[in-house]
Amino acid sequence: DESDPGPYRLPDDADVSGDERRVIVVDRDRCLLAELQGAERTGPSTWRATAGALFDLDSNDLRPDGWGSADQAGLPITKK
Repeated sequence: DESDPGPYRLPDDADVSGDERRVIVVDRDRCLLAELQGAERTGPSTWRATAGALFDLDSNDLRPDGWGSADQAGLPITKK
């Protein structure tokens, strides 16, 4: 219920990390950060996840109060 609708543009080789199967991808063309939890690649250019959040990196907008993301507070995170 707290996931953002897509589309989520994820490369086939996106890194799936940890027991929670998190994927974090920056779409530089659209200036979006996509965070997924429970992610699995189901086919070419096709993914499924239990939860997802999109962040517009051109904005300071946050997710609605009480909604989480890869960060429990609902804040965007990135990795190097």
